[in-house]
Amino acid sequence: MANVNRDQNRITGAAAESSDGDNTIVPLQADPTTHRLKVEGVGGIGIINENWDSVTVAYPTTSTEVYTFTYGGLAVATVTVTYTDATKEVLTSVVRT
Repeated sequence: MANVNRDQNRITGAAAESSDGDNTIVPLQADPTTHRLKVEGVGGIGIINENWDSVTVAYPTTSTEVYTFTYGGLAVATVTVTYTDATKEVLTSVVRT
């Protein structure tokens, strides 16, 4: 099982279950500049398999982030990240539509 790093306040980072069939837990990563969730796909195995050239983020509630991936100005995928509360310490779900 992968370890998830903790910050200086001992708060754990986010993790997800891998689709490898072995229920492996893997840490999620964010871009160090934008702090946006890193989402990469190689050979159709990522969460976003379509081509995209832009991503925007919205915060409809204090415990929800919605990432919209677009290509040529048209939305190709949306990823909604939900936490248990506004502290964003516990990840509840990541849903791609």
